Amino acid sequence: MRAQHSQNRILAPLRALGLKTKILLGTALAVALTLALFDWNWLRPSLERHLSEESRRQVKIGDLQVELGFSFVPTVRLRRVHIENAPWADTQRPLVVAGEASFTLAFKTLWDGRGAVSRIVLKDAEVDLQRLPDGLRNWRLREPDYRGPGRYKVLAIETHRTRIRFADRGIALDIVGTSSRADSVESGAQADPALSTRIDFEGKYRGAAFAGTVLSSDLLTIQETGRSFPLRGHATSGNTRVDADGTFTDLLTLSAIDARVRIAGSSLSKLQPFVDLHLASRPYQADARLRKDGNNYAVEQLRAKIGATDIAGELGFRGDRNGEGSERPLLRATLRSASVALADFDAVDRPAAKEAAPAPMFSRGALGAEHLKAIDAHLSIVARRLESAAMPALENLKFSADLDAGILKVKLIALGLAGGRAIGALTLDANREPPSSQLALDFRGMQLDQLLPALASKGVSSGSANANLQLSGRGNSLAAIAGSASGSMSLSVPEGRISNLLDAKLGLDLGKILRLMFSADRAIAVHCAAIAFDFKNGLGRSRAILLDTDQTRIDGNGTLNLRDETLDVLLDPTPKKPGLLALHSAIRVQGALQHPVFALEDNAGPRTVAQQEYAQCL
Repeated sequence: MRAQHSQNRILAPLRALGLKTKILLGTALAVALTLALFDWNWLRPSLERHLSEESRRQVKIGDLQVELGFSFVPTVRLRRVHIENAPWADTQRPLVVAGEASFTLAFKTLWDGRGAVSRIVLKDAEVDLQRLPDGLRNWRLREPDYRGPGRYKVLAIETHRTRIRFADRGIALDIVGTSSRADSVESGAQADPALSTRIDFEGKYRGAAFAGTVLSSDLLTIQETGRSFPLRGHATSGNTRVDADGTFTDLLTLSAIDARVRIAGSSLSKLQPFVDLHLASRPYQADARLRKDGNNYAVEQLRAKIGATDIAGELGFRGDRNGEGSERPLLRATLRSASVALADFDAVDRPAAKEAAPAPMFSRGALGAEHLKAIDAHLSIVARRLESAAMPALENLKFSADLDAGILKVKLIALGLAGGRAIGALTLDANREPPSSQLALDFRGMQLDQLLPALASKGVSSGSANANLQLSGRGNSLAAIAGSASGSMSLSVPEGRISNLLDAKLGLDLGKILRLMFSADRAIAVHCAAIAFDFKNGLGRSRAILLDTDQTRIDGNGTLNLRDETLDVLLDPTPKKPGLLALHSAIRVQGALQHPVFALEDNAGPRTVAQQEYAQCL
């Protein structure tokens, strides 16, 4: 009675099922029993013959089994596998030699037009995978000449005592990886039971050799799984070394990353085979936490050093969510530095052309307005110290900018310059055609001998200068913007000192020049020096040109052409105590801005009223 009661309790749920459900369950049970009891080796000779004929290569399989798990997902298990390589392969090694290879099919993908293998397990195997630039692949056994997109995708792989080579001649990559049990870990590393597999790899990319070792779990996800796996290891190429420790998801797409990454090397230029950038030959190192989630990236806790430059801060990038351009990518960067040497960021030196013409002051290169409209950005950069051999007057920089919907707004430019300070802002609107820009800069307290060291050698001993720049222009290059600029520019030196000899030269007083050449020179006061131009469509006309010292006054007028980078200025010197050998002439300064030509002309006559209004400094 008790046994019958137990039997009835077990069968009661089955009796409650409908007829259709009972039929489905019975059919599934029958299929499972058939698969479990069927001797699949009966089909093995036919499978070998079919694959050999299709691939035109010899295929041997020592044992064939199909297993059906509780989820009714089939796993095909092959033992003692040998498959010849393609006749065009660059090696005599077989395509596959494996003690055991199993393939678990993703049942749900059998109806989407492209099958998937959810898991491959290789044991005691050697695999040689090769791909030609035209898409020909040696691992295709059916239709081996087919060059189109793959018809099957592998989602995850597990290897045990296995060597895999992958060579893609289209991207000049050739890599070999060998897996083994991680019975011991590298010196200094802490043992982790999750890191059960060791993979040693080596290869070449674009001709650059690399090698390394990583520890990971048995299973590595390849694509479309969303499952992460732990990884710890390093890679080296020459003196360059990359270390990583964290979790990664889907090796082919790297859909998610959360890892600590460190890179160091003797020269940034050695990265060139791996990144398409020409970088300076500077030693470098960087350490950061790298996170990636889909199209979103974050570089946190960044600590880097490039040559003499240190960098710290955070970077973030949010990509287009669906890859169709419906949302602009967003770049965020907050960087700070105690010391920046601008030479550390120079491109690799290239030999200069012989007798090359001087480079223009304003670049003719396109600003790339389309790129500005394709991305948004929020940037904040602080450098407490700047070093530049080409611009020694630079001292420090504070910079913040927003790029939103094609409009770049540099909200703050704070620049330490020659003992003084420059404060300003810049707006560039890439939505207009051509792009428009506005620049406002105000300079205070710049020391002339630091700003223009060449003046010190010519007799300018000291002076504090102020300047103001208010310009707007339109164009798709700096040259075009300068050539269309309208606004104003002014420079004033309220007081300073120059050598008496330089004053005599400017005043064209030959007698005084001869006397000072044979006697001690001294510094005399500059009461005022001022230059002011008003610009319209790239052509600037002087509002004031004035130099007033203890012994000489110079007035001037002229034009400054930003379109062709030339000037034409006439200077009228008047000694306050005329000498017997004083020349009553004017000085014409004209030609290229970078290399003007000086010549004497007849006296310009009385000063204009406009010039007299600037008897005092601006």
